[in-house]
Amino acid sequence: MTRTAIAHVITCLSFLVLISACTQNKPKPPASPPRQANGPHWYWGFVGHGGRTIPCIFDRVGMFQNGFASVNYRGKWGIIDTTGRFVIPPEFERVEVSRHGIAKVWKREIGDSVSKPIFVDITNHPVPAPQWWGLKWYYACDPERLHAMPDSVTKLRLDRYIARSDSEAHAVMQRGGDPILSHSLPPLRTDRYGYVDSTGKFVIPPNYVHASSFFDGLAWVAFDTGRAPMVCIDTTGTVVISPRLDGGGIFADARCAVSEGSLIGYIDRTGNLVIPPRYERAGYFSEGRAIVCMHGRYGVIDTSGNQVVSCVYEGMIPYSPDANGRIRFAFGGKWGFLDAQGQIAIWPQYDEVQAFNYGLAVFALKDQHGERIYGVMDTTGTWVAAPIYDLVNYSYGGPVPVGLKR
Repeated sequence: MTRTAIAHVITCLSFLVLISACTQNKPKPPASPPRQANGPHWYWGFVGHGGRTIPCIFDRVGMFQNGFASVNYRGKWGIIDTTGRFVIPPEFERVEVSRHGIAKVWKREIGDSVSKPIFVDITNHPVPAPQWWGLKWYYACDPERLHAMPDSVTKLRLDRYIARSDSEAHAVMQRGGDPILSHSLPPLRTDRYGYVDSTGKFVIPPNYVHASSFFDGLAWVAFDTGRAPMVCIDTTGTVVISPRLDGGGIFADARCAVSEGSLIGYIDRTGNLVIPPRYERAGYFSEGRAIVCMHGRYGVIDTSGNQVVSCVYEGMIPYSPDANGRIRFAFGGKWGFLDAQGQIAIWPQYDEVQAFNYGLAVFALKDQHGERIYGVMDTTGTWVAAPIYDLVNYSYGGPVPVGLKR
């Protein structure tokens, strides 16, 4: 081999070594969730406004409440803020976060056979156990409003709560609400419903076998079991609407949907029929509008029964309190959004859409295999997260939980 050939070989080898060194020193992209050898595994993260994301690195996640969410990372639970930073490290067997900046955490110490719960604030400092923790409430308001609005009890100014007396003489409440009762009630007959005020005192005795929550100051109750008629009472317990076999729906905007044979109409607060029974399905009013169905097609009416949106759509889903004035509708097998005036705001192009909440909504499209993949959009229809996720959970006022299966 000539000296020239040897020089060329040495030059080539030096070039290859240089390329190898550059490749090794090249910054590596962030690691994606590893694929499991023994089957798929879910990894969760979050998407917020402007497309801000918290990577899908968690095994399980809760919903954000007042800027904090519980997450499970490598088998342990902790709490993160909206930037994804741990404010309480993942070292607990279980975590429950409240809207009041207090968390209940379970940790198993060395030598303990079971994990023990303690209460901590958001800085992970121990605090005394709140008196209200663990009580269950039945709130006298729209459940969607309850979940969607922070401190909804104060904002809605409720003064009547449905309560059931039980054998332990406590008010039985629904999980997830704000606490207002911290003491036991006097012994009462079991399995009867009444109404308590914000101090826990019964203001309407528990005499009913069925009782709805109060909406617009009115509630439906029944005194007897079986097919007994229901009556409508006001917040003093006075009967204001005569008995109806099936009762009625939710009072809102001084209207309530009621059945007349096989069709549905609306009554006012005195029980008078103000919108004739001509609908196959009818929702409750919100902001002066209600969704109705005639001949299998959906539209929108006002409180006088005037057609605001003609019944031409294949499906509609009623307003929700934080829907940003958008109504979900289906046409041609796809879903989109109408605005409050009934005009198309987002064209029907999706296989699934969820309600807007705090300016964000989840949507789904089908991939090449016919499987649904999920993304997130804003109220203009702009994607803040492309449809790359295998599952997206509903959010009640914070970044949206998104999941990848690997």
